[in-house]
Amino acid sequence: MAQTLVGAGVAVLNATINCPANAYGTFSNGGTTNIGLNNGIILTTGSAINAIGPNNAVNAATDNAAPGDPDLTALTTTTTHDACNLQFDIILPAIRLNSIMFSDLRNILNTLAPCTMMYLLS
Repeated sequence: MAQTLVGAGVAVLNATINCPANAYGTFSNGGTTNIGLNNGIILTTGSAINAIGPNNAVNAATDNAAPGDPDLTALTTTTTHDACNLQFDIILPAIRLNSIMFSDLRNILNTLAPCTMMYLLS
Protein backbone atom coordinates (compact mmCIF):
# COMPACT_ATOMS: atom_id res chain seq x y z
CA MET A 1 0.00 0.00 0.00
CA ALA A 2 2.67 2.50 0.98
CA GLN A 3 4.77 1.80 -2.11
CA THR A 4 1.72 2.48 -4.30
CA LEU A 5 1.31 5.82 -2.58
CA VAL A 6 4.90 7.04 -2.91
CA GLY A 7 5.65 5.57 -6.34
CA ALA A 8 8.68 4.00 -7.94
CA GLY A 9 12.18 4.82 -6.78
CA VAL A 10 11.28 5.68 -3.18
CA ALA A 11 12.25 3.26 -0.43
CA VAL A 12 9.48 2.53 2.06
CA LEU A 13 10.46 1.45 5.58
CA ASN A 14 8.41 0.20 8.54
CA ALA A 15 5.07 0.16 6.71
CA THR A 16 2.06 -0.81 8.84
CA ILE A 17 -1.66 -0.61 8.23
CA ASN A 18 -4.11 -0.54 11.11
CA CYS A 19 -7.44 -0.89 9.42
CA PRO A 20 -10.25 -3.42 8.96
CA ALA A 21 -9.45 -5.62 5.94
CA ASN A 22 -12.45 -4.38 3.94
CA ALA A 23 -11.66 -0.70 4.50
CA TYR A 24 -8.63 -0.22 2.24
CA GLY A 25 -7.37 -0.99 -1.24
CA THR A 26 -5.78 0.39 -4.37
CA PHE A 27 -7.25 1.78 -7.57
CA SER A 28 -5.84 2.15 -11.06
CA ASN A 29 -8.74 3.38 -13.16
CA GLY A 30 -8.94 6.96 -11.95
CA GLY A 31 -8.39 8.28 -15.47
CA THR A 32 -11.86 6.99 -16.39
CA THR A 33 -13.46 8.99 -13.56
CA ASN A 34 -13.59 12.59 -12.45
CA ILE A 35 -11.62 12.15 -9.20
CA GLY A 36 -8.46 13.71 -10.60
CA LEU A 37 -6.02 10.89 -9.77
CA ASN A 38 -5.15 8.05 -12.16
CA ASN A 39 -4.11 5.58 -9.46
CA GLY A 40 -3.53 5.40 -5.75
CA ILE A 41 -4.82 3.98 -2.52
CA ILE A 42 -8.15 4.21 -0.77
CA LEU A 43 -8.50 4.29 3.01
CA THR A 44 -12.05 4.34 4.35
CA THR A 45 -14.00 4.25 7.57
CA GLY A 46 -16.34 1.79 5.89
CA SER A 47 -15.91 -0.57 2.97
CA ALA A 48 -13.59 0.31 0.06
CA ILE A 49 -15.81 -1.61 -2.36
CA ASN A 50 -18.53 1.04 -1.84
CA ALA A 51 -16.26 3.61 -3.52
CA ILE A 52 -16.83 1.99 -6.91
CA GLY A 53 -20.24 3.64 -7.12
CA PRO A 54 -22.55 4.84 -8.23
CA ASN A 55 -22.96 6.41 -4.82
CA ASN A 56 -26.70 6.82 -4.90
CA ALA A 57 -27.79 4.70 -1.93
CA VAL A 58 -28.20 6.42 1.44
CA ASN A 59 -27.61 3.11 3.24
CA ALA A 60 -24.31 2.15 1.54
CA ALA A 61 -22.23 2.81 4.67
CA THR A 62 -20.46 0.02 6.53
CA ASP A 63 -19.93 0.16 10.28
CA ASN A 64 -16.75 -1.81 10.99
CA ALA A 65 -17.17 -1.45 14.77
CA ALA A 66 -13.47 -0.56 14.90
CA PRO A 67 -11.92 1.96 17.28
CA GLY A 68 -11.24 5.53 16.26
CA ASP A 69 -7.93 7.35 16.21
CA PRO A 70 -6.84 9.13 19.40
CA ASP A 71 -4.91 11.84 17.49
CA LEU A 72 -7.94 12.65 15.35
CA THR A 73 -10.30 12.54 18.32
CA ALA A 74 -8.08 15.09 20.07
CA LEU A 75 -8.53 17.46 17.10
CA THR A 76 -12.32 17.19 16.94
CA THR A 77 -15.24 17.79 19.24
CA THR A 78 -16.47 14.21 18.99
CA THR A 79 -15.14 10.66 19.28
CA THR A 80 -13.86 9.14 16.05
CA HIS A 81 -14.77 5.63 14.86
CA ASP A 82 -13.53 3.06 12.33
CA ALA A 83 -10.04 4.54 11.94
CA CYS A 84 -7.94 3.43 8.99
CA ASN A 85 -4.25 4.28 9.40
CA LEU A 86 -1.34 3.70 7.05
CA GLN A 87 2.03 4.56 8.56
CA PHE A 88 5.45 4.32 6.97
CA ASP A 89 8.87 5.93 6.88
CA ILE A 90 10.62 7.33 3.84
CA ILE A 91 13.81 9.34 3.45
CA LEU A 92 13.96 11.83 0.62
CA PRO A 93 14.65 15.55 0.11
CA ALA A 94 11.06 16.52 -0.76
CA ILE A 95 7.56 15.08 -0.83
CA ARG A 96 4.41 15.91 -2.75
CA LEU A 97 1.04 14.52 -1.69
CA ASN A 98 -2.04 14.62 -3.87
CA SER A 99 -5.19 13.68 -2.00
CA ILE A 100 -8.91 13.86 -2.34
CA MET A 101 -11.38 13.29 0.50
CA PHE A 102 -14.91 12.08 -0.15
CA SER A 103 -17.65 11.42 2.40
CA ASP A 104 -21.19 10.18 2.23
CA LEU A 105 -21.82 10.41 5.97
CA ARG A 106 -23.71 13.67 5.59
CA ASN A 107 -26.31 11.96 3.40
CA ILE A 108 -26.47 8.85 5.57
CA LEU A 109 -26.76 10.58 8.93
CA ASN A 110 -28.78 13.53 7.59
CA THR A 111 -26.54 15.85 9.57
CA LEU A 112 -23.33 17.82 9.26
CA ALA A 113 -21.27 14.85 10.45
CA PRO A 114 -17.60 15.68 10.93
CA CYS A 115 -15.18 13.77 8.71
CA THR A 116 -11.57 14.06 9.74
CA MET A 117 -8.40 13.40 7.77
CA MET A 118 -4.85 13.99 8.90
CA TYR A 119 -1.35 13.88 7.47
CA LEU A 120 1.22 13.70 10.24
CA LEU A 121 4.69 14.41 8.86
CA SER A 122 7.78 14.45 11.00
